[in-house]
Amino acid sequence: DKEEINRALNGVYAQLLSNDLYGNAYLNAFSLNSDVDMSMSTNEIGTTNSYRRFDCNSTGKDINSIWTAAYKGVEYANNFIFGLESSELFDINDKDLMQQLGEVKVMRAMFYHDLIVLFGDVPFTLIPTYESEEFIMPVVDREEIHKALIEDLKSIAPHMQFSQDLSDGVERVSKEFCWSMIARMALTCGGYSLHPDKTNASSYGTMQRPTNYRDYYEITRQYCDSVISSGTHTLNKPFREVFID
Repeated sequence: DKEEINRALNGVYAQLLSNDLYGNAYLNAFSLNSDVDMSMSTNEIGTTNSYRRFDCNSTGKDINSIWTAAYKGVEYANNFIFGLESSELFDINDKDLMQQLGEVKVMRAMFYHDLIVLFGDVPFTLIPTYESEEFIMPVVDREEIHKALIEDLKSIAPHMQFSQDLSDGVERVSKEFCWSMIARMALTCGGYSLHPDKTNASSYGTMQRPTNYRDYYEITRQYCDSVISSGTHTLNKPFREVFID
């Protein structure tokens, strides 16, 4: 029933709070990106803060923990989406169910987006593990992942509600949040990222961006404009003049 669906929704939200992800590690370790943002240690032996000191390897605990936590979130989201869409209760005209479906799709996009930011091309699937015929998820090109997720959110966004109309306001994923996530993924997809040299394992790779990067920037502009023009937020005129007009 709908009460059980809501409890399952809370289970997906709970994955965001993991200390191995947004609850701690993502901001405390993986968002540090300069010689100013760093962590000091008096211990001569590498510890769990090694990533923050730019001193880690592929077997580092921090890396394994955030990878596992993110894919746990993906699995929870895939389970919810598959279960809801397969349920006899599912009705595309039920605004509450469609809102819940949208919330989880946005959270799934968050997990995948940040996996891509950290690791580049990653394993990708939109179905639960128990429904998959593959024991190992295939690694998919980052642009293809972003394209699939952008289209997924574009299709659900019209069915979602603005934060001002939700019972918990901005504490829940809203239509504006969905639009913003589309813009964020498009901005990332259109930008430069490190691509491996698959013919040379010792190479660090090269920084590249898609040849059609302007198409992604146009998506970003379009959905930023949707958020600003929605009338649900108050943003100053200079912001609009610089980024939109």
